[in-house]
Amino acid sequence: MKKFFKVTLITGVVLIGVGSIVAIAALGMGAVPGAAVFTEDGVRYVGRREIQNELKEEIFDWIDDTEEDAYRHRHRADDWGEATWVAGGNFEDIRSIEVKLNEVDLDVSASESSLVSVSMDEQAENMGVKVSQEGSRLIVLQSKAQDFWEEQGLVQITVPAGMVFDEIDCENDAGNCRLDGIQTADMEIHTDAGNMEVLQASAGKLDISVDAGTAYYQGAVSEMADIESGLGTVELLLDGAEEDFNYQIEVGMGSVEINGKSDSGMGVELRRDNGAAKKMNLEVGMGNAVVNFTE
Repeated sequence: MKKFFKVTLITGVVLIGVGSIVAIAALGMGAVPGAAVFTEDGVRYVGRREIQNELKEEIFDWIDDTEEDAYRHRHRADDWGEATWVAGGNFEDIRSIEVKLNEVDLDVSASESSLVSVSMDEQAENMGVKVSQEGSRLIVLQSKAQDFWEEQGLVQITVPAGMVFDEIDCENDAGNCRLDGIQTADMEIHTDAGNMEVLQASAGKLDISVDAGTAYYQGAVSEMADIESGLGTVELLLDGAEEDFNYQIEVGMGSVEINGKSDSGMGVELRRDNGAAKKMNLEVGMGNAVVNFTE
């Protein structure tokens, strides 16, 4: 272990030195400090924000084609076909909901209405959030990148109380997402650097993945939970008892805690067979996963 940390420390010092030399050389050749702008092809320009703004139309040209094209570029999704996009409204016969947002906040809650309803504020609309119904699937996506100085918009979705959906798929790169009182056969939650909160939920299969953000799930899981954390934190408060699940645990340099018992370290791989009908997979890189139960 001491040898590992010594090698890591030496490597870090060397990389810092190389980085400093490259930065000094770049400044000597006329480079100007600033943020990197990424396009679908990679880094296009590094420099002052004022110049970046002048190039914005060209840089994000691929985003502004159509909402469908933008969705495919950003999320590599399947072709939605000739979808009709609107800024919100009421929708009938919805069995599944798919949400793909970049920075816009999301709130999903149950109501007494028999329809699924979507509304958004002006900021969310300006940031290219659109809604479409494809058969029994409701699609909500954001097609434009947010400027650094812009405030985050808000999208609100209400669903009939007690309705059990086939699938809820919610991806929010850097925004805040809150789901309250949602029941579904399959639930998939993902964030890069945002915050996801799921309350009073019920899911047959639960899939949560966090890169560097946080996710909290409170409720029931009847079949399987698949939890992944890169650098972030995932916390579960599940109905039932610890013995209701069989566990497969993989830890890189992070930690997994189940009912107060911690498994941490480097390269930990564990299996716990309780003879249960439910399964839980916990995969943690350098992040944390905490699982607690109501019983």
